[in-house]
Amino acid sequence: MIAYSHYCSLKKKNKKAYFTKLEQFKKNYKKLNFPNKFIVVGHHRSFFDENVEKQFKNDFPEIYNNYYIEILIEKKTKENYLYNNYQQAENNGFYVYKFIKK
Repeated sequence: MIAYSHYCSLKKKNKKAYFTKLEQFKKNYKKLNFPNKFIVVGHHRSFFDENVEKQFKNDFPEIYNNYYIEILIEKKTKENYLYNNYQQAENNGFYVYKFIKK
């Protein structure tokens, strides 16, 4: 997740990146002041895959229920680049979504 106050320019230094799979983020995200717009980036599955969306909704209900979600990019590839002995068998992709406060 990348949160920043000026959506039109990623070159500005006012952005913060968060790794949403970390337990620390899951426990503390409610303390953060989220901007009206931010993006979420993934590399294995679409956000709208039933299991992904369900997990996000369960982990971050305040975000899920208070933002519209717009698809910016959804690209699947035939490649599977593993890192750090990662055992996931899914192909890599590039998934980008814009969250806009309701």
